Amino acid sequence: GRVEGTTEGSLPPGTIIDDGEDGFTTTVGWNLTRVNEGRGGDVRFTGAGNGSRIATWTFTGLIPGMYRVSATWSTNANRATNAPYSIYDGETLIDTVRIDQRQAADDFNTQGSDWEDLMEVEITGDTLVVELSNDADGFVIADAIRVQPVT
Repeated sequence: GRVEGTTEGSLPPGTIIDDGEDGFTTTVGWNLTRVNEGRGGDVRFTGAGNGSRIATWTFTGLIPGMYRVSATWSTNANRATNAPYSIYDGETLIDTVRIDQRQAADDFNTQGSDWEDLMEVEITGDTLVVELSNDADGFVIADAIRVQPVT
């Protein structure tokens, strides 16, 4: 199909949690980049592993319904080709999507970043959680997650 660029004006408001902001947490083993990269000039990273290192974005106060969940990250040849993003309705796992972080996010641009859609999910409560682990084949980048109501 045709690829159309989307502009900020045509998208419903999205809520973004960037690494280092309220709602973002990590287990031990994630490091802050020393260079200016990613949204807000910083990302967290960790090496390939067994999935024990987890970055979590928790969106609260949501209205039950459908949400578009998107991610952004900084690219490099040493990134994981299979970074696993798991999306939860509260504490219930909906699905896990594996993303090639060697490729740039390119589904749309809004609010100052390029975004890759992970999936659309239905939330039955008021909390949507995204977890990213190091069960991957290269460096995993935790930057920002955006959720947007689907109208």
